[in-house]
Amino acid sequence: MDPPKMCEFFINADKYFDGNKVDTTKINEHKTIKSYCRDDGGCKTNEERINALAAHIIMEFKRLIKTNEYSHYDECLLMWLSDKLFNMHKEGKGKHIKKGYMDTFTLKQAYEEYLEKHIGRLDYWVLLDMIKGLKEAYLK
Repeated sequence: MDPPKMCEFFINADKYFDGNKVDTTKINEHKTIKSYCRDDGGCKTNEERINALAAHIIMEFKRLIKTNEYSHYDECLLMWLSDKLFNMHKEGKGKHIKKGYMDTFTLKQAYEEYLEKHIGRLDYWVLLDMIKGLKEAYLK
């Protein structure tokens, strides 16, 4: 997959967001993304909607790329997910993170706190285990 196509996935995924929240109506109207929700009624929480989007993106990546390219695109997915989780973390903790401030909250910690309990039909997190060390990276 070429980089412009990969970027297109993230740009389209970002269109589902209104600030830090994912638009419920938009997610539930997209049958493929909705299929990654926990039940047939669609995604109920913001966390479920983020998980459904991430699962959709990773499955599209896996469908369109060669085996030897997986980790490169998985890294991009983790960066996108880190951005979404950092915004949730910042909002959830009431933090006004100043420029240059190093928050030591890791991607793995954020996933466990915000998304793990809201996994839908595909646990994409285990698919990203091939990238050792990236899950321990700081969010920002």
